[in-house]
Amino acid sequence: MGANINRYRRVFGSYCQIKYTKSLVRLFVLFYTSLLFNASYSQTSLVLNNNVFMKMNNSVYLVVNNPDSTAIKTTGTGGNIISESETNIVKWNVGTYYGKYIIPFSKSSGNKIPLELKISSAGIGSGSILFSTYGGATWDNSAYLPSDVTNISSLTGGINNSANVIDRFWIIDAVNYTTKPSPAITFNYLDSEHSAVGNTISEPTLFAQRFNNTINDWGGWLGTFGTVNTTANTVFSGTLSPADFFRSWTLVNQNSILPIELLYFKTECQSNNVINFQWATATEINNSFFTIEKSTNGVTWQELHRTKGAGNSSSTINYNYTSFYETDYNYFRLKQTDLNGAFKYSQIVSELCSNNNQPLFSFYPNPSTGQVNILLSNIQNQNVSIEITNALGQLVAKRNLTANENQLTETINIETKTKGIYFITVTTNSKQFTDKIIIYE
Repeated sequence: MGANINRYRRVFGSYCQIKYTKSLVRLFVLFYTSLLFNASYSQTSLVLNNNVFMKMNNSVYLVVNNPDSTAIKTTGTGGNIISESETNIVKWNVGTYYGKYIIPFSKSSGNKIPLELKISSAGIGSGSILFSTYGGATWDNSAYLPSDVTNISSLTGGINNSANVIDRFWIIDAVNYTTKPSPAITFNYLDSEHSAVGNTISEPTLFAQRFNNTINDWGGWLGTFGTVNTTANTVFSGTLSPADFFRSWTLVNQNSILPIELLYFKTECQSNNVINFQWATATEINNSFFTIEKSTNGVTWQELHRTKGAGNSSSTINYNYTSFYETDYNYFRLKQTDLNGAFKYSQIVSELCSNNNQPLFSFYPNPSTGQVNILLSNIQNQNVSIEITNALGQLVAKRNLTANENQLTETINIETKTKGIYFITVTTNSKQFTDKIIIYE
């Protein structure tokens, strides 16, 4: 056995750690034989007996090639797999199997947080599910977001909602499927991760939310409220459709959920210098009102119009507002405010309205850290040249384009981020524009 232990250490020593005693020799043999790459022999199950610990380090993958839900077992007083990093992953090659898959995660000794994934409708394809979980050092979840999560508050900004979010994330990533499975998830959590100083969570209102990384938003699927068990420290998600099976999860206070799903926000020029604003939501929870804001430079904003929200809704709602166009204001955004004062912004849209057919030019933001968005209108079928020069007249960026539509937006990252004044020159078939932009570090 000593030779086998030394061999294990040589092969896996920098990747995995296992705490074991003489009574756990069988566990070590099972784990060792099932992890050897290209081995001619293996075990059908990874058995964790009598509270053994498996601690994963340094972005390790524990691959479970048996698709059956019994491929990881706990016996006796149970077992513990410590991930505590997004990149310490249990990869279970589930494929087209279904059943109750349990990962016996723990944070540390005495802090068990097993994760249960019950697949009722199998996926299509030879896919795998990647599991990991980790907590943070403070209540502020924004300091340790999963790699695909862009915010803990809203689509592009707003109030940091970490105080209403448990101090832990779960990664449950179904990969390489043609159609993902339909799972129901039971999360186990620690009291210390909702009661930490800085949090304002009411434990009986905890429920699960997932991050939709295709639209950078937490909304769109709100699970089933009221499925927390504060005695067992569990939260049940309810059943997900394959389309709602995204990778990053956390637990949130129902009274201050991570925000609504905004489907779109757009503008459209109409006749007689009139501009129409259109937007739609897929879901709304505690939504008080929307504010359309306007800007001359994409940095400083003023309120243009306010529209009452629906409060709570699970169906698509379309909104619109029409106003006379003010030529000084070319940039617009939508602000959504909850009943508790939390808010978020849409992406910035830029619109130029005119009664003639002459090309129009605008850009934002100004000042900028190096990225500039250039908007041109009335340029269909024209050749467009965009040049950015520094104060010495040296060229730092250039684009040559052909406009296939009447409006064109081009984003340019200025390669040199040296602060100072730069000049943007846009040349079309019939007109040339020059304006200055300030770059700050």
